[in-house]
Amino acid sequence: ILEFLYDATIRNRWDAFCDTGRWIKDFNPQARLSYLKYKSMWPVSARDMELFGAWKQIADGSIVLAVLTPPGPENIPVESGVVRAQMVFGGYRIQPITPDRSRSTVTFSLQLNMKARIPTSVLNQVNVLLVFSHNEVEKQLIKRQKDKQTAGKNAKEG
Repeated sequence: ILEFLYDATIRNRWDAFCDTGRWIKDFNPQARLSYLKYKSMWPVSARDMELFGAWKQIADGSIVLAVLTPPGPENIPVESGVVRAQMVFGGYRIQPITPDRSRSTVTFSLQLNMKARIPTSVLNQVNVLLVFSHNEVEKQLIKRQKDKQTAGKNAKEG
């Protein structure tokens, strides 16, 4: 789960709003600077963000991933027609619910400054689609598990 949530380069596989993503810099295996560009939704312009993310496993076995827009100079110039948004705070808590960690509960929190007034109708649409985007993470993980099982079975037969 952490891989899907932490890796900007694959975010557009499950996030309906994400256009592109990439890593800017890895500080260590648990902290990185990333860039995400989000699609426009009429009448709202596309948005992008530079994000610092770090994760840690805590005492109860949960993994906490915290993300925010770092202060200071930007590493990626803002494209024409794109608005640079600010993630005030975002994050996930991945809490295992089975001893083998095969099932988890994921809690998501987000506070964004979109740097402009967004119509309520667009915000309502985004809120609904955001839930479906996170459901896509589960679908992708189930598909990946099935693909691994099939590959293992084929390797044994071959």
